[in-house]
Amino acid sequence: DRLPAILPTPVGVFSFTCMDSIPELEGGEIELVAHVHTPTSTAEAYGKELSVTPSSKTTTIAKVSLRNTVRRRGVDFINRLVSFYNQDANDEKNEVAQKTAEFIEERIGIINGELGTTESELAAFKQRSGLTNLTSDAQMALQESSRYEQQRTENATQINLVQYLRNYIDDPANMDEVIPANVGLRDQNLTSVIDQYNTMIIERKRLLRTSSDSNPAIINMNAGIEAMRRNVRTTVNSVLRGLQIAKADIDRQASKFESRISDAPRQEKEFMTISRQQEIKATLYVMLLQKREENAITLAATANNGRIIEEPLADERPVAPKRMVFMLAALILGLAIPVGIVYLHDLLKYKIENREDVEAITGVAILAELPLVKKTGEGSIVVRENKNDLMEEMFRGLRTNLLFMLGKDERVILFSSTQPGEGKSFVAGNLAVSLAYLGKRVVVVGMDIRKPGLNKVFNISRKMEGITNYLSDPDHVELFDMVQRSDISPNLDILPG
Repeated sequence: DRLPAILPTPVGVFSFTCMDSIPELEGGEIELVAHVHTPTSTAEAYGKELSVTPSSKTTTIAKVSLRNTVRRRGVDFINRLVSFYNQDANDEKNEVAQKTAEFIEERIGIINGELGTTESELAAFKQRSGLTNLTSDAQMALQESSRYEQQRTENATQINLVQYLRNYIDDPANMDEVIPANVGLRDQNLTSVIDQYNTMIIERKRLLRTSSDSNPAIINMNAGIEAMRRNVRTTVNSVLRGLQIAKADIDRQASKFESRISDAPRQEKEFMTISRQQEIKATLYVMLLQKREENAITLAATANNGRIIEEPLADERPVAPKRMVFMLAALILGLAIPVGIVYLHDLLKYKIENREDVEAITGVAILAELPLVKKTGEGSIVVRENKNDLMEEMFRGLRTNLLFMLGKDERVILFSSTQPGEGKSFVAGNLAVSLAYLGKRVVVVGMDIRKPGLNKVFNISRKMEGITNYLSDPDHVELFDMVQRSDISPNLDILPG
C-alpha cells in the first residue's frame, strides 16, 4: 500500500522506492508493465549486440564494442566482461599450482613428523651409548661409503616421491583432478606425461561449463583422459621399477664398503642407520619447503590474460536508428511504391485503353485516335464546316485515312463496337458529316434496332419511321421513302433505326 515496498513474484522479488522526480499522481496509483527476461535470453541478446574484432593481424589487441540503449550500462558490461575473462583464465592457470600446493603441504606435515621422530631417536642413541672415533681404515671406508649413501639418499627421495604420486593417482577421490607436477621429480618423461594429462583435465572442465557429460566432445575427451591416466600410471610404475633397480645396485655397491667397517662398533653402525634416515627425511623436508615457495611465487605471479588499454567510451550520437538511412529508405520507397503500383496496374489491367494495347494484340490498321467526348444528350455532331478545332482535325484525319484505304468499288462502311455506348453512332455520324462537307454523297443507316443511336446524334425524333419499319413489313413499306435529308449538309441523308 505504501512505498518503499517489495513484491515477491515467481521470477524474483521486485523492490519499489519513491523518488523526488516522480510527480504527484491523481488517486495515488500508477499502472506498471514489467517485461521479465530469463538469464539465457538476456545473455543471447547481449551476445548478438557484442562485437570483438582484432585491431590488426600482427597484434594481440582486440576492439570490444557493444550496442546498448543505456550508455553507462554498456560501459559497465564491457568492464565486467574483461574482469570475468581474466578471472576465468587465472583460475584455469592456477588450478595445477593449487593442487600442487595442497600436495606439498600434506607431505610436509607427514615428513615433519617422521623427521622429528628420527631426530629424537638419534639424540636418545647418542645419549645412551656415545660414539668413538673410527680408525684410519674405517675412515677411508666411510668416505667411500658416504658417496654411495648420498646416492642412496637421492634414490630413496625419488622413490618416496614416485610412491606418493602413485598413491595420489590410485585414490578415487582424485579421479577428475589434476596431478601435482612440480614436486621435485627428476624423470623428465614422467613430468611431460603428467603435464599432458593435466592439460586434458583442465580442457575437460572448461568444456563442462557450457555443456553436459552427454556431449560427444566430452565423451571422446573422457576416453582420451582415461587412456592418458593409464599411460601416467604405467610411466609411474616404470619409473618406480627403475628406481628400485638403481637402489639395489647402490645397496650392492655400498655393502662392499660396509663390510670393510664391519669391525666398527655396533653403536656406530646403529648411529649411521639412524643418521641416514634422518638425512633422508631432512633432505626431503628441505626440498618440499623449497618447492612450496616456488609454487607460492607461481601463484602470486599469475598475470591477467587481458587488460583494458582504453577505457570504454560511449558514442556521442546514437548508432541506431540511423536517421539518414531511414530518410533515404523513405525516399526510395516513396519513389518505388508509385512506380510499382503503376507497373502492377499495367501488368494486371484487362482493358484496352490506348493505341499500344490494340497494336499489341492485333494486326488491324489504326486509322485515327479520337478524344473522349463527355457531351451527352440530343445532338452530338461536333464537325462543323470551315472550323479548325481538335475534333474536326481528328475526323478529317480519319476521313483522309479511310478514303486512302478504300478502293474505288468500296462504298459501304460498317461501324460496330463490343458493347453499347462505345461511340459507334457518334463516330459514324460525325464521319458522315465530314464526308458530306467534302462533297461526297453520304447515307447514314442506323442498324442498331434495340438501342438506336443515330436519333440522338442527329436530334431526330424516335417516332419517325426507320429501318425497323421496313424490316418488319418489306412488302408494303418503301425503303427510300424513309430516308430523311439532313439539315446539316445537302449531301447527307439519314435512315434512322
